[in-house]
Amino acid sequence: MSIGEPKPAEGFDIGRGIIARVHPETKELVGLTIIGLSKKILREIKILSEILKEREMQE
Repeated sequence: MSIGEPKPAEGFDIGRGIIARVHPETKELVGLTIIGLSKKILREIKILSEILKEREMQE
């Protein structure tokens, strides 16, 4: 994910599979790289689906 037009950047691992992309001169945050984003989203969808099923069974 980028903010605005692509710019030169250095990557900094900020944990949990997230890389902050920072312009080397201005130190402005210009983007984020999220490693394994699709897998993380699918996992969250599965959890949400299970919660909703449990609530339906309780009604």
